[in-house]
Amino acid sequence: MTMILLGLLNGALIALARTLNGMLSVKKNAFVASTMNHFVGFALLSVLIFLFFGFPTELNLDADFSIYLGGAIGALYVAINSFVFHKVGAVKAVLLILSGQMITSILIDGVDTSSKLFLYQVTGLGMIIAGMYLSVAKPRKET
Repeated sequence: MTMILLGLLNGALIALARTLNGMLSVKKNAFVASTMNHFVGFALLSVLIFLFFGFPTELNLDADFSIYLGGAIGALYVAINSFVFHKVGAVKAVLLILSGQMITSILIDGVDTSSKLFLYQVTGLGMIIAGMYLSVAKPRKET
């Protein structure tokens, strides 16, 4: 139950953070908003790491460089989101983001066509795409 509540809290915090970054990007621009977001986040996490774990005494420089690309992808995500958020609105932006995450997660996990769940996965993917389309489609004017 704790993990469910933390997941819900995380979702609420993401929506709040995206809204605030969208507002900042209107005042400045998307890249300034992203830079400020990451600077403040870095400062906060640095303080928390120091308080809870002390000063790090060793770095693992032998790790494959590709594992650090998540940070670059995250920074790009925040910049793009800050740019798009105020243009499409909060609800549409979140729906598009969640749809993109779900589709990518399905592709990353790989779809096993021999699995009994394959039909459900394909149906779910179709529903995500249909929902995404319906959320951004403009209603036709009656003639």
